[in-house]
Amino acid sequence: MAEGYDNDHVRRPFILLLVGIPGSGKSTFASNLERNWKFVRINQDKLGNRHACEDLARKVLADGKIAVIDRCNFDVAQRETWMKIASENRVQCECIVFMHHKEDCIRRCQMRRGHETIRPNEAGMVVSKMARLFRPPIPLRDMSRWGYVQCSNGERFRRLEFISSFQQADALADSYLRRQY
Repeated sequence: MAEGYDNDHVRRPFILLLVGIPGSGKSTFASNLERNWKFVRINQDKLGNRHACEDLARKVLADGKIAVIDRCNFDVAQRETWMKIASENRVQCECIVFMHHKEDCIRRCQMRRGHETIRPNEAGMVVSKMARLFRPPIPLRDMSRWGYVQCSNGERFRRLEFISSFQQADALADSYLRRQY
């Protein structure tokens, strides 16, 4: 986590980029944040395509809210779209990486009912494929004195968190919800 992170940083809109394979808890996390009116979950499974997500993200930021990008965002090319939108709108981007074991994610996807895109009988194949493609951001140096974390692939985030348990995810969601927006 970038040190020096305080409430002054969150008074402005920003992009909260969720990264992880299917079943890792991104949508649960995003749904928990929606309890606060300032957070807007942007999910491609619900909206149908990435362009609809991009349009909604721009609108959310223009409205002064926080765009929670609930997609796999499995590599730098997937995340670059959101970094560009952040730059266009002169807002910061924070990133939360969900690092759960593939087997746990497969099990969670198999238990889902009525999911928009992944049927239980396809969970193993889909999650395994996404796990092979998964390239999370790797922090190179914490430049928190200057307000960002630099990653080895050139990405730069105001805040970068790695989540490896559902308890950590719940605690982090609670910390976002406790902040003054």
